Amino acid sequence: MAALGAGGGRAAAALLLRRRGPAGLGAGPRRYRYKEKWAATAPRIPPTRLALHHFDVNYSLQLKDLWPSVRASLLCEQKYGALLNNFSPVDHVTQELELLNATDFVSEAPKKALRSQEGSETSPPLRPSIRSNIKCYTFPRGDITRFRPAR
Repeated sequence: MAALGAGGGRAAAALLLRRRGPAGLGAGPRRYRYKEKWAATAPRIPPTRLALHHFDVNYSLQLKDLWPSVRASLLCEQKYGALLNNFSPVDHVTQELELLNATDFVSEAPKKALRSQEGSETSPPLRPSIRSNIKCYTFPRGDITRFRPAR
């Protein structure tokens, strides 16, 4: 401190500048600074494409030959439905969904197939490709009261 009073102000300022570097560069040389613009302008993958890629990787292995038709249905017009799994209270949830006018299209598909086969005897019988314990309820078109609105 005594050096500042005795004309050492210039020396103290030079010492401070040597420690911090030139103004505006922060603690270190410019070449070590993080380039924020690179992270901000990097190409981003849209969430829909990322989800579709995830589905392609996982469900194509599980569904095998059925995956292309499932993928096509996912990419079609929006459908509102509820797929029940083994961990849900099936009886309670099915009653709730039927009160909301939802129908289980998995259990109705074999009934419709039998009705269509009764009319034409020439077609071979259809084999069930979906297990009977799967329940998928769909809502009538335009009825989205069950789902929260988009933000």
